[in-house]
Amino acid sequence: MKMITRLMAIAGLGALAAGCTSSSGTRPTGAAAVAPAPGEVDAINALLLSGNAREARKRIKVALKGDPLNPSVQLLRDSIERDPKELLGPQSYDHVVRSGETISDLATRLLGNRLKAYQLARYNGLSAPFALATGQTIRIPGTPPRIE
Repeated sequence: MKMITRLMAIAGLGALAAGCTSSSGTRPTGAAAVAPAPGEVDAINALLLSGNAREARKRIKVALKGDPLNPSVQLLRDSIERDPKELLGPQSYDHVVRSGETISDLATRLLGNRLKAYQLARYNGLSAPFALATGQTIRIPGTPPRIE
């Protein structure tokens, strides 16, 4: 008798679960986010760093159409559209460029995100391509790292 009661309970749960779908028996459809193709964020970033903001804008628009909440693509869009001082903050400190440093290296190491390289370049009024010279002084947003 207990076995029959269990089977009936399981069948009831199955029926209840089936009732949670739409009347056609299929799940409701919605606009599912489609992530940008692998490498697309890097390609857009490379366009920005080479000075091709126009093409980057086009690709950002397509990427956001597929995935409007993609944080990397939103960051790149904001890098073009918003004031870098608003994005990175007004407080900054001097950094003397060392041999081999790139704007992307500095963004990664000092801002915590390589995708902020375009923001950093705009923050400093640099023109593309963003080649840094050894000994050049640029402003880094934030407070200087502590030397221990």
